[in-house]
Amino acid sequence: MPTQEINLNIPADQQQYTVHIGSGILQSIGDIAEKLASHDSAAVVADASIADSVAQVVVDSLRKHGYDNVTIYEIDASEKQKSLATTQQLYNQFLNARLERSSPVIAVGGGVTGDTAGFAAATFLRGLPFINVPTTLLSMVDASVGGKTGVNIQTPDHTLGKNLIGAFHQPRAVIIDTKTLTTLSDRHIRAGLAECVKHAILADPDLFIWVEKDGHSFNAWDENDKVHFIATNVDIKANIVERDARESHLRMILNLGHTFAHVLEPISELNLYHGEAVALGLIASAAVGIELNKTDPALLNRIKNILQLLGLPTRVPNLPDDNDNAFLISQMRRDKKVAHASIRLIIPNEIGQVEILENVPEPAIKAGWNALR
Repeated sequence: MPTQEINLNIPADQQQYTVHIGSGILQSIGDIAEKLASHDSAAVVADASIADSVAQVVVDSLRKHGYDNVTIYEIDASEKQKSLATTQQLYNQFLNARLERSSPVIAVGGGVTGDTAGFAAATFLRGLPFINVPTTLLSMVDASVGGKTGVNIQTPDHTLGKNLIGAFHQPRAVIIDTKTLTTLSDRHIRAGLAECVKHAILADPDLFIWVEKDGHSFNAWDENDKVHFIATNVDIKANIVERDARESHLRMILNLGHTFAHVLEPISELNLYHGEAVALGLIASAAVGIELNKTDPALLNRIKNILQLLGLPTRVPNLPDDNDNAFLISQMRRDKKVAHASIRLIIPNEIGQVEILENVPEPAIKAGWNALR
């Protein structure tokens, strides 16, 4: 099976690393790791649901390549457990294992696992080598690349503050094995495709057409097509991250749909996966653009249509509606991307072109929320 490699050069962090993408490549992680970090000891932080399967393949490969002291640390890969408490537990386990500054931390799982393990790696002993092994489509195409790590905290009003505690900590390598996607439900695949739609809107009309035409049958694709598709998405994100690793300006466009999504996702009654919330955020962002005469209404219809074809939500019938969206807008102001108390949004002008808007007026934001009702 062919593999693809995407090399990232991050001048801001004086670091380079490679994203390895292929089918059945997980067994090579030991060979990759031993070239990047000390192989006296290693910590594998795994989503508990795949600790006995996928993560064990990682451990076996590490041991085969000279890592004598390898331990699996299982975590509950939920937003509630993506917390400082879980991070403290990892610190304790790292201490018990006597990890040193050269000991790699390897995350095996989805975005929650990668974010939490990455944050622990970034902050334990002021930074351990980090290797990311994403096993969900969403984490493969988005969360695993770019060096963002972090956890959630409870805000004073007892709502969930998404990723408010974190650090930039670039991985030493990312290993994407498309065969791990067989562990996912159809719903998780659909949620991952939402981020692919986002990437297409940002930078690639051809990718949009590809998802529009064949995205609904992703599970039936052959491995070569999956590898190429994931590589296309990773390349889009990599090109943006290389030019703005610390999100000073350009990288902000990767947040398309996310300011709305981060309000929706913590509402337990809605029971939304991250990708599902992003899908809704894409609709809301386009609706804001229409309200501000920056987006053609035909684009909103096209976005809705592709999301429906993928089986993703396009409406939230039970969305909170107290005092004309006041609650929803107040939650948006808690987003980590807010500057000077003003709400910043990314607006799609057309497929392949977006715009960063500062201090978006409330009537336009309300139009975004109303588009989801």
